Amino acid sequence: MEGQKPYQAEGSDPGDIALQKIPQVVITPEQKELIKKTIAVGATDLELELFIYDNVRRGVHPLDRMIHFTKRSDGQGNARYTPIVGIDYLRSRADRTGQYAGSDDYVFTGSVEKEDLAATATVYRFMGSERIPFPATVRWKEYYPGEKMGFMWRKFPHNQLGKCAEALALRKAFPQPLGGLHTEEEMHQAENEAQAFTEPRRKSEAQAPPQTQEPPKKENGGKVYEQTESHTKLWDTIMEMMGEEMTEAANVLDTLTTWIGEDGVVHPGKRDIKHISEKAAQVAYGKLTKGKKKEEKPSIDKRL
Repeated sequence: MEGQKPYQAEGSDPGDIALQKIPQVVITPEQKELIKKTIAVGATDLELELFIYDNVRRGVHPLDRMIHFTKRSDGQGNARYTPIVGIDYLRSRADRTGQYAGSDDYVFTGSVEKEDLAATATVYRFMGSERIPFPATVRWKEYYPGEKMGFMWRKFPHNQLGKCAEALALRKAFPQPLGGLHTEEEMHQAENEAQAFTEPRRKSEAQAPPQTQEPPKKENGGKVYEQTESHTKLWDTIMEMMGEEMTEAANVLDTLTTWIGEDGVVHPGKRDIKHISEKAAQVAYGKLTKGKKKEEKPSIDKRL
């Protein structure tokens, strides 16, 4: 925007070489407030600054939702800010270096049924005149998050595991620009382990004198819900429309489940089907199919 200076996070150095080599990002005060209310919900002022800086130093505008704000348990009962990206962002960031030389199709061995499924991805990087391969292999037992969080893994096992392998290969090939960035699929297992780690403390707390129960969480409170036919019906319809583009499908779900309260406050939607209730799934499905003709496949604009 004319007249607007590129955003500079507090404490950052305008001479930082990382900022000089990437597109400058302009964030207005109004956009910063919108980011806090709709994308970085629950962020402290310092976490918001860090999230914006993570975007700016990589040439990404937070409102483009290429880097996602999440807070995850560290196993000690503390929720810490963790940036999450999609596999498409890792690919595009690697390509921006001018040294990305493509990748091979995923190679799989074993099976889900025997729990020995493994995926190998190979990413290539030009180093001088050489095209150097960087392979990475990941295994089902190490990444499958379990029954409670494994809905998408059971539905698309090869796609989920393959993306984990590719993300690892991309970080091996391009450690400087991609270091510290992980995809949602990679973090599922870590989140599951953190929950298991805190389980003994929860048991000890259960032995304490009974406390007054908190009221149940609201519709969009973020709890994990049991998968129902409504969830499956909604997700299958989204995937049919998106051609199994997982990142785009998650964005569609996010849009469908965003809602505005009576006080006018915008409540962010959910990018993961397991975090919406059955009622919310039914409402989202209604939005998705509203005005849909039987003989016509709706466009993106119509279904959102």
